[in-house]
Amino acid sequence: MACQFNLVLYGPVGTGKTHLAVALGRLACMRAIPVGFFTATGLLMRLRRAKRGRLDAELRPIARARLPVIDEFGYMPIDRTVHHGRLTGFEEAPTVASTPS
Repeated sequence: MACQFNLVLYGPVGTGKTHLAVALGRLACMRAIPVGFFTATGLLMRLRRAKRGRLDAELRPIARARLPVIDEFGYMPIDRTVHHGRLTGFEEAPTVASTPS
């Protein structure tokens, strides 16, 4: 993965967004690139728990992934606490996200 950029897969339900995101993650794994597969809901739950004083423990699995793959983006509203300053780690790594249209 010499070229690094963010990728958002957007489209109707059932068009293969998750399948494509998983395929890209598996390709990265085959190239020994650390990948993390997360749902947006699961990430938000982690970030809310981290807010209660467990930031390091909750964010460690996310930080280990050189390529975070986030599925089901857009199903859950992001509150102000999470939006302001909690998702900053994804600015430093290429990210694949899939979201329904």
